[in-house]
Amino acid sequence: MMGDLKGWIERVREQEEKRIGDVYAECEKRGCDRHFLSSFDTRIWLYPVEQAKGFLSLRSSKVTDQERLTDHLRQYRIFLEVLIEKRPNYEKRKEWEKALEVLKAEGETDHGKR
Repeated sequence: MMGDLKGWIERVREQEEKRIGDVYAECEKRGCDRHFLSSFDTRIWLYPVEQAKGFLSLRSSKVTDQERLTDHLRQYRIFLEVLIEKRPNYEKRKEWEKALEVLKAEGETDHGKR
């Protein structure tokens, strides 16, 4: 049974690498953490603008870990940029571009720094 589970995990990992491995690799080259990318993968495909706005709403709140939030904004921006570059014909492109515009409107253009 453990062998079946290990085999299944390996197949899922291979499918994930085939689906988005090039995007993850480029994001990592630009300074993103693989854990961050996998954590926000679903949100960036389903709700990219809403996630960008969510990060920005936390920026204006009294979140104690602003440094971590700034880093998340930087990584999210990089993730969006790489998706636009690597998947230019994907149906979500306009939403990814809008999410970047939202971040730029709030001054989140220089790696998450204002």
